[in-house]
Amino acid sequence: MAANKFELTDYQWFAVIVCAVLGAGITILPRTVAISAGRDGWLSIILAGAGACLFALLLWLLCRKFPTKTLPEISVAVLGRLLGTAVSVLYILYAFVLAGAIMRVFVEIIDTWVLIWTPDYVFYLLLLGVTVYVARMGATTLARLMEIITLLTVVVFLIWLTPLGEFNSLHLLPVGAEGVVAIAEGALEAFFSFLGFEALLVFYPLIANQQKVLKVTLIALVFITLLYAGNVILTFGVLGVEHTMLQKWPVISYLRVGSLPFARRVDTVVLFFWTAQIMGGAAVQYFAGTYSLAVLTGRRFHDIWTLACWPAVFLVAAAPQSLGQVFKVVDLVGRWGGALVLGIVLLLLAVAQVRGLDERGESAK
Repeated sequence: MAANKFELTDYQWFAVIVCAVLGAGITILPRTVAISAGRDGWLSIILAGAGACLFALLLWLLCRKFPTKTLPEISVAVLGRLLGTAVSVLYILYAFVLAGAIMRVFVEIIDTWVLIWTPDYVFYLLLLGVTVYVARMGATTLARLMEIITLLTVVVFLIWLTPLGEFNSLHLLPVGAEGVVAIAEGALEAFFSFLGFEALLVFYPLIANQQKVLKVTLIALVFITLLYAGNVILTFGVLGVEHTMLQKWPVISYLRVGSLPFARRVDTVVLFFWTAQIMGGAAVQYFAGTYSLAVLTGRRFHDIWTLACWPAVFLVAAAPQSLGQVFKVVDLVGRWGGALVLGIVLLLLAVAQVRGLDERGESAK
């Protein structure tokens, strides 16, 4: 197919990152950093955001060596067919697990706060149906939808400010009292909420202006870091750090403090609009996984894989039997999933450097 059919604009790539990263993790993020870093949890967010920017730099360094190749093609070219295929399969599984984890956390929230009596599998099937449909339509359609969802997200965060009248800055003082070690531990715990932008490994060849990819990616990550830090500051300032640590879903408790002229329960309004954000994040990961499968198996279109692989995401979402197991899955994905992708990128960069592989140099010759 013609390359220009898939080209993503700068804003579309920005929107893809925002939708891929901003997901269900934001609802538990204040509790996560409060347990590790106390009232300095917002500093942990900034540190985690800086780490995400460094991670994005490594991704870009790898992708720019092979500007026309996705991760499966890079892996096979650098590591050989057998090991490259194994690395690609690991990434594909990671993408499916991340998509399933995003869905499961959101379904737990809906099941707890809104539609208590509705069976969970109904939510899974509805979310999966939309996710499969969007991912099957291709990168350009996906990116256009992410543009709309990103604009909607800005509106949602304006609603997010409704409890601001109850904010007490004393809940955040003294700054830095928890210590550097605690802040660093909080940053490690918070890193799960930044996962998603590693889809660059798949989307890079589909972006029109590759010269600005790093700049756009870093701007998006800084934007997300500010949103996350602001969310933690607001939650701590309204609920207090100690109360935040006692809540399973602290952001929902924070939103229930506020009210709107047309809606008494702000949390319900936010969750209604946030469904699009969850679907967007899951769709980006599902597209990355199925598109990688298509490239790995030499298929021209990835639509057959989008129709065939949804049970894998469903099993990941439905497998945990309790909320405790859900949090264990989230922790597992955050700790080991991010480490897996980082390890893959470092391995490919090192081997490519040793072997002198660089598509730009080859094209220049």
